[in-house]
Amino acid sequence: MLNDYRARKLILQHSMNLLTYNHT
Repeated sequence: MLNDYRARKLILQHSMNLLTYNHT
């Protein structure tokens, strides 16, 4: 289930990026 972990990490990173982008 490495793909799931990778996808989760990617989604988390993307969410963080969106959050920071919206915050700025």
